[in-house]
Amino acid sequence: MVMHYAGLDLARYRDHSAFILLRILEGSVQRAELRALKLWPHVQYSVIEQDLLQYMNRYGMMELAVDATNEISFSERLKALGFPINSLRFSAASKHEMVSDVVLFLTNGKVLLPRKGAEELLTQTREQERTISQAGTIRYEHPQGRHDDLFWAFAMAVHAARPQLLGIDNRIYPIND
Repeated sequence: MVMHYAGLDLARYRDHSAFILLRILEGSVQRAELRALKLWPHVQYSVIEQDLLQYMNRYGMMELAVDATNEISFSERLKALGFPINSLRFSAASKHEMVSDVVLFLTNGKVLLPRKGAEELLTQTREQERTISQAGTIRYEHPQGRHDDLFWAFAMAVHAARPQLLGIDNRIYPIND
């Protein structure tokens, strides 16, 4: 069975909305490869919804991790449409965990990105800057004039696929009486 995990970074006004779809490669070592990416500059959520339905019909998804920090109602709408939603609320700790997973899985070759077709994602990944506030909180930022929407969608997709990439079988099996 082919498994797909996705991340959706939502934005309404200032940034772009972004979608990343990862496919788990079957084999003795679980790895994932980028299957699709989409960037929507300032569109209505109805457009995103229609595009997501096309992705769902074409690939299916084991889990769609959605940034629900400010957009919980859209996440709930997608769940009502049958998407397997994991609503994430961004915090300093959750962002740090996601960034750590991205670094780990890219470094050890568990997540594969093509050199062609994912240039902007690779650029956003390289540009991510870690700073520490005066209060000691870790923050992740992008350079002024740039975006990081694809990066955060990617980080959420990696987060969704994390159990598979670690070799943890979290599927539910029926018990025959």
